[in-house]
Amino acid sequence: MKKIIRVLLVVMLVMSMVTPAFAAEDFMGSISGRPDTGLAQIGTDEDGNPYYGIITDVNGNITHYIYKGQIIVTPYAKIDASTVLPQSTKDLMHEVYADLEDGTVKLSDVPGLADKVKDKFGADVDVDSKIVVYDIYDVTVINPEALGIGAGSTLTINFNISIDTDRFLEVMAYNGNGWSLVPFTNNGGTITVTLSGTGPVAFLVDVADDGGDDNGTVGGDDDQDKEDEEETTQPETGDDRNPLLWGGICVAAILGVAILVFLSKRDKEAEEK
Repeated sequence: MKKIIRVLLVVMLVMSMVTPAFAAEDFMGSISGRPDTGLAQIGTDEDGNPYYGIITDVNGNITHYIYKGQIIVTPYAKIDASTVLPQSTKDLMHEVYADLEDGTVKLSDVPGLADKVKDKFGADVDVDSKIVVYDIYDVTVINPEALGIGAGSTLTINFNISIDTDRFLEVMAYNGNGWSLVPFTNNGGTITVTLSGTGPVAFLVDVADDGGDDNGTVGGDDDQDKEDEEETTQPETGDDRNPLLWGGICVAAILGVAILVFLSKRDKEAEEK
């Protein structure tokens, strides 16, 4: 009887270690460990300098180009590691992430999103089950007032993210009071987004029905640290489940076996005495 109780206790221990790993898969499974993609170049100015953003006034006229060093784009996975962003920006990113993760903010409540999803997948589709957050980025412009970012102006930037052009995609921005859809163009390797200000930007995709990757793929950046990319990009194996989950199961199983062996050995020694 004592051995049965011990086995049950070990099983309970293993399950308690594995359960959090399952829970972590339910929301934005690819967000942790994602390479920092940065921005893709939009064009070059009259002097041949590459620029990464465009600011236009209320009449649609270009007023400023944004060059490297004037704009910072940070994925959620890298937000705490940033030494440049203020704590208030980091806190806001954690807040909007948590609200989306725990369902405080539902995607079906984002103005206009439900209509777009139902037009694509049918009137009976459950928006909150069909659509997932691919990732969240913070967009920060250095000295925005000097660059003319204000009422009526727009900021156009080119994210270096690759999502199949045949796949459902929407982009939304957080304006301090809530999320709203923003104009974008999926270029099949980059995504050009037009914003009315800075702050969190989220990319939304549909859950794949064919067992494919629900979180899409991230394109590389020519200026990105190649070593970091190799460490964080996982090979495609046909299994889109979190490898940390299986690692946790293996560790827990080995620990459970070790505990059983130890208890059996101790009981045997006790009986011999």
